[in-house]
Amino acid sequence: MRLLAVVLGVGLSLSGASVANAQGPYGDPYGDPYVSPGGGMTGNVVLFVGAKAMDEAEWAPAHEHGEVGLGMDLQPMGWPVGVDVRLLSSGSDLVYEPTLGAWVELNTTELDFGVRKTWGEGGLTNVRPYVAGGIAMIDAELFIDGNGASGSGTGIWLAGGVYWILSGASGPGVTLGLELMSSAADADFPFGTFSAGGGHFNFTVGYHF
Repeated sequence: MRLLAVVLGVGLSLSGASVANAQGPYGDPYGDPYVSPGGGMTGNVVLFVGAKAMDEAEWAPAHEHGEVGLGMDLQPMGWPVGVDVRLLSSGSDLVYEPTLGAWVELNTTELDFGVRKTWGEGGLTNVRPYVAGGIAMIDAELFIDGNGASGSGTGIWLAGGVYWILSGASGPGVTLGLELMSSAADADFPFGTFSAGGGHFNFTVGYHF
């Protein structure tokens, strides 16, 4: 959590600099990289809200989760790719597992970082499709009748999505979007090794700078 806070703070500082320093000759506050190459920074701060589905064979009936998260991506003007960092938290309902004869609950926390390719940069359209991927570090915690056991592992994640800049093509402004993501990591619990990743579907609300 501290790592994400530092990244968000740096990104917000850079966003202010990008608006002040990345003006093209046509007064484009987006800082069109084709007009003003190498000047400033572009990116997004994003809230994720959606669902995560874990391996049903391993985790049923606690495999279906609600999910929330925070993310940030940063890309220097004129660069082909940027960096992407997100922190996601998911959890199941408290459900009864008949084989164990117990009530179970499963939660995960996922720190993902990697690279991101976004199309549509340059202020020509307000639609931004993207793909991203990198390293996933996942912690999972299972409660059985209130008794907890935790495991963690490192793996990979891949995502694809699209967002719309509501203020128009040149930005900056509020964004709405959606994203599909897959993460994979084996977590080592005291009772064995199990998958802690899954499929993610999230709506996004953010701010583009």
